[in-house]
Amino acid sequence: MQTSTTEPNLGILTTLIQNTMTHEASVRIKAEQDLKEMERQPFYVALLLRYISDASMRSEHRLMVVVFLKNLVKKDWDVNLILRPEDKELIKQGVVELLFSTSDTKIQDVLSEIITIISEFDFYKNWTSLLPYLVNQLRTNSSNFETVRGVLFTCHSLFKKYREQSKTDEIEDELIYIMKEFADPMFHTFQGFVSSLSQTTNANDLKLIFTCINLLLEIFYSLNWVDIPEYFEEHVAEYSSMFNTILNYDNPALDNNLIEEPGLLDEAKRLVCQSINLYLEKYDEIFLPYVEIFATSVWQLLSKLDSKMKYDAVVSKSIEFLTLVSRSEKYGIFKDALPQICDNIIIPNISLREEDEIIFAEEPIEYIRRDIEGSDTESRRRSAQELIKCLSIYYEKEIADNFIQKIQTLLQKNDWKSRDAAIFLVTCISVKASIQRKGATLVSQYVDVMNFLSTQIIPQLQASSHPIIQADSIKFICTFRQHLPKDSFPVIFPLTIQLLYSYEPVVQTYAAWCIERLLVVREENGKPRFTQQDVFPFAEKLLQGLFHALDNTEENEYVMKAIMRSTAVLKEQMKPIMPAYISKITEVLGQVCKNPSNPKFNHYLFESYATVIKFNRDYISEFEASLFPPFQTILTSGIEEFTPYVFQLISQLLSIRQPPLPQTYVGLFPNFLSAHLWESEGNIPGLVAYVATFITKAPQELAKNNQLQQVLGLFQSLVMSKTKDYHGFRILDSLISTVPYDQLSVYMVEIFKILFTRLQKKKTGQFVRCLIIFFSNFVVKYGAKALFQTMNQIQQGIFSSLAKVVWESSLKTISGKIEKKVCAVALTQILFQNSDLIQTAADTWKMLLDELVSFLEGVDKAEEEEEVFDDDETVLHTERGLTGGYKVTFTKLSFAAMGIEDPVKEVQNSKQYLAHNISNFVSQLDPQQVQFVTSLIRSNPTSAQRLYEYMQSNGLNPSFLQ
Repeated sequence: MQTSTTEPNLGILTTLIQNTMTHEASVRIKAEQDLKEMERQPFYVALLLRYISDASMRSEHRLMVVVFLKNLVKKDWDVNLILRPEDKELIKQGVVELLFSTSDTKIQDVLSEIITIISEFDFYKNWTSLLPYLVNQLRTNSSNFETVRGVLFTCHSLFKKYREQSKTDEIEDELIYIMKEFADPMFHTFQGFVSSLSQTTNANDLKLIFTCINLLLEIFYSLNWVDIPEYFEEHVAEYSSMFNTILNYDNPALDNNLIEEPGLLDEAKRLVCQSINLYLEKYDEIFLPYVEIFATSVWQLLSKLDSKMKYDAVVSKSIEFLTLVSRSEKYGIFKDALPQICDNIIIPNISLREEDEIIFAEEPIEYIRRDIEGSDTESRRRSAQELIKCLSIYYEKEIADNFIQKIQTLLQKNDWKSRDAAIFLVTCISVKASIQRKGATLVSQYVDVMNFLSTQIIPQLQASSHPIIQADSIKFICTFRQHLPKDSFPVIFPLTIQLLYSYEPVVQTYAAWCIERLLVVREENGKPRFTQQDVFPFAEKLLQGLFHALDNTEENEYVMKAIMRSTAVLKEQMKPIMPAYISKITEVLGQVCKNPSNPKFNHYLFESYATVIKFNRDYISEFEASLFPPFQTILTSGIEEFTPYVFQLISQLLSIRQPPLPQTYVGLFPNFLSAHLWESEGNIPGLVAYVATFITKAPQELAKNNQLQQVLGLFQSLVMSKTKDYHGFRILDSLISTVPYDQLSVYMVEIFKILFTRLQKKKTGQFVRCLIIFFSNFVVKYGAKALFQTMNQIQQGIFSSLAKVVWESSLKTISGKIEKKVCAVALTQILFQNSDLIQTAADTWKMLLDELVSFLEGVDKAEEEEEVFDDDETVLHTERGLTGGYKVTFTKLSFAAMGIEDPVKEVQNSKQYLAHNISNFVSQLDPQQVQFVTSLIRSNPTSAQRLYEYMQSNGLNPSFLQ
């Protein structure tokens, strides 16, 4: 490697490296700054490469330098602010040469990372020398384990990007190139290692061999993920033979004698199972001839592995293979082996281990995450459960019969671990279909779940059972909640409440989780199965228990969610316990304000406020007294995570206040117009809700201190944004609904110009929908004539061209029951309460009428398909948006949402309204005009027929349409 670096530069770099590790801040900062400046020097890249290659330098310093190089490549390779083309070529050449000239594996691994980063941008077309060079190293140094490992590690890093990729022309082109260069040497290298196993006895050599075999298996998986390459298809027999050899290979020298960490051979067997699982799942036609021999090998492998944690991954992958076989064409090979599968594979792998007990007691959050949230997707238990599920596809009765006998045997042992296994097995063989939101939706006909519930589950809740059995029992109830009869509630609910006082956090959490899930169970008609009347007798004990659990677990989101759900179900029945509830929930808010750390918990906390406010308006003064002090703390302290919630709740409180408003709200209004509050996007929805609500409650305040102009400024800023325009329309609609036209008229032309500019420059579907609703609100408030007059001040006759851009084809996208009605009523008024349009733009009039009829037919269809239930607000729709980390964004409080005021309450039926308007309109025309209108309507036979039906069904004379 030729560089222009001189010896003093190496010394300078060494000094800088040493100084970056000093405890003296000034020296360290100066060294970091000097290194930063050195990055831009033309000699920098060559200096780094020289330093890495110099074996006389300390290894930890060389490692730091190679990390410097990696970070430089990572931040600048595709940006080109620092690295020049000649630097890039020097790096490409240097890192590959260094990879095979250094023996330090840590440095090798970082060099491989650098190659991988570069390859993301340059491989293969801008770095055609890389793969041939690696292949040459593999061929010429086949007996040098370190070189081979370096090549394979680098190739693994290069190729793993193809996992989870979709097939595209670009990806396919890359894989064809890779297979052409690499497939054959890879195969022969693999073959050489596997064939050497029978002759190798030295433990160190075996470890080196399996290190390389494992990298080859990783590469095999990566190259087969997108599609099976032709080379692998042609050599499937040879690879199957090698894979089978690895599965059946045993050597005590490779046992690392650890309990938790798998050895190299364990990892190799896992990787083999990973690849054969891929083949059976994606390329079954090619792989089916080899399934039986692998099934035998996997079965034998499972029979040898005990319950040590080190084997968990390979056991899980092995069971996954049997699961895939059980749902493939080869499922018949298990027909006579079901009892053995039950005894030798499933039961040993569902039994709780000491480690599980430790996690239950000492790491409750981790236990819950695995068990409730399903993070243990590759655990032994989860794999065994999936195997039972798939075996039951073809052998449901046989599986049920087999396991029912085993379950009885386990229950008779009368120890808690056997009972745990029994409960788990009953769940496995009973659930045929489930979804997280509802639990089990389809249950096996061969298992009497309700009998097991009454004879085995409820007695365990009534007794002082082992905490894990209590948790199991609660989970069983929760799993089968859709199948619980209504009369079971008075038995199950108080038992679950009692477990909120358990000393085990897992049991408390499961109890809260179960309570919350029971309260959202619905009948087939969508109504809640367990209602306010069912819950009220337990209300006080329920909330006391939940708050006890809350005090004994740290920011437990399941408990907080159960509190929220309980208040949502109890609604106004919270009144008897409201003072105690407000006191406690405010105490909780004060605590979390000190250190917001759990977004889900905090969301449910604020949602709990929103529920009681929504259903208990009589307590408005108490809510204000308890909430405003912590709200002031949140706003003045700048607790950004909570400010979006604060604005929503203040808006909700304002919405239930009747005029005249207390000075508190009036005083907040000018403060909430301050520009700095609107800089955070998370604040905007809540602020908009407050401003819009305040306008409707106290429009007279707008005349003070130039506040109307400030509000219009906010509207303009919001409406010009593609992501925030609907907030601007909400403010505008509140002005239209409340402020008299004579006060707004001076601004109206400018408002319309702003809207037309946005429509012309940045038209979006969302904007057009909002615009239709705004025009509709304008018409039903001020009349169609005012709409035409305002538009004509901008450009005479502009409505006709605007109608084509706005209403045509976009009217049908309007959603919301009230919004649809307002749009239908407004368009009816435009068409039939003003004759200007039909006289000046008959084609536009006809188009709008056709759109209106089509829209009304669509409204009926949509309402038939919608499932709307009186209590639907008790189901949150925002939960999926909550994440485990904080970002100051808006998360909607479902219960704080304010209903839309209906500006046309007097209209009960839009079709009837249209029919009467047509009748009135036609009655005022002379015969020639009627004939003209009729000809326009009948030019669309479908619309004409629908209008005929509307009029006839409302007792009006439609004869002019015949």
